[in-house]
Amino acid sequence: MKKLMSMEKDKLIKTKIIIIFIIILGLYINPTRNKSVAIMKDTKLETNCEIINSGKRGPTLFIISGIHGNEVAGVHALENYNFNLNKGRVIFIQKGSIEAFTQRVRYPYYLQDLNRCFPGVKGGRETERLAYDIFNVIRKYRPNLVLDLHEAEEYGEYSINVANSLIMNNISSDYSLLIKVLEELNNSSLEAEFTFENSSPTGSINKEVSERLGIPVITVETDMKRPLQERINIHNEVIKILLNYYGMEK
Repeated sequence: MKKLMSMEKDKLIKTKIIIIFIIILGLYINPTRNKSVAIMKDTKLETNCEIINSGKRGPTLFIISGIHGNEVAGVHALENYNFNLNKGRVIFIQKGSIEAFTQRVRYPYYLQDLNRCFPGVKGGRETERLAYDIFNVIRKYRPNLVLDLHEAEEYGEYSINVANSLIMNNISSDYSLLIKVLEELNNSSLEAEFTFENSSPTGSINKEVSERLGIPVITVETDMKRPLQERINIHNEVIKILLNYYGMEK
């Protein structure tokens, strides 16, 4: 009886060792653990929040595009960017307003402008609930920076021309970061001539996240008059600059 119990115990120990070995091997082969989380699930505004985790502690970068459906370059940039992280994580929402993107309009007539609805309303109208969910993803993960990918036509919604600009609502504490992005972008081979603005509209993700959560936000406004591929390249370049700034990319 004792011999049988001893054999069973040995068998259990061996099984545990094998399980531990398989887990360690799995982590060694594929240390990146990615997942996708639905926002506004089971509604027509449902969209995905993608989380790319290197498996090593480090900074968090949050990226959002497609807040306005006719501004497509950022959406394509995120679709094609190959994240190769050595630490930290990237969280991104590729199609902020999926209804707007599907129709290629700033926002559909039956919805509100998503970028005037932050921080959102939990029990509000559809766009307000979407803004609320996005805002709370940012609140939950507390990224080091939010990168907000947009495009601009000349003057458009602003009284000034924001095409080819980076917008940071409060640059006092992150001035060096903004200058670094500007310098590297303008010195790249993309023939970009970007400037910066330091104000953003009430209800925009830039203003509300930076002021309410104290998280810096950079909004990129590419010029919609330029060819699409050039605009995609600019968005990709900004992503690359920021990943290198935080030492996150291999």
